[in-house]
This record gives sequence, C-alpha cells and structure tokens, in this order.
Amino acid sequence: SVTTLATPHNGTTLADGSLLLPFVKDLLITAASFGGNNNLSLYDFKLDQWGIKKNTGESFFQYTDRIVNSSLWKDTKDISQWDLSTDGA
Repeated sequence: SVTTLATPHNGTTLADGSLLLPFVKDLLITAASFGGNNNLSLYDFKLDQWGIKKNTGESFFQYTDRIVNSSLWKDTKDISQWDLSTDGA
C-alpha cells in the first residue's frame, strides 16, 4: 500500500506555464547560498547518485549554475515540476 501526506494527487494548474517555478528555484538557490561564495556552503544538493557533485575549488554559484544547466533535467518526468502539473496528475 502507498501512504502519502500533502501530495497533489490530481496535479495543479499552478505548475502549468507559471512564473512561480522559476521564482521558487531562484529563492531556493539564494537561500542555499547563505554560506557564501566559497567551499563552506551551507547546503548540499545531494545529487551524487546522478553523478553531480561539487568539484574541488568550485564556488557555490558555479556549482548551482552547473546543476541548473545539467542535462539531467531534460526529457524527464521524475521531477516535482512534472508531478505538480495537470499532465503529471
């Protein structure tokens, strides 16, 4: 059996063509960067299982830019943006 809490089981129109998702992405990146532009960043995206990890000497902003522009996000439905859309419902 599957038990979930607070999940949009039927999708939502909020993710369909909304400007909210880019805003949320920028907000999360900004909040995660409070550790500064150094190797002591406060947040680890934990993407090692997909072959993405912070390189030695790479700033947080360089790392974030590499994540955002990664091919990992292309042609996938295994992402919250899909789950939250009406098509993903």
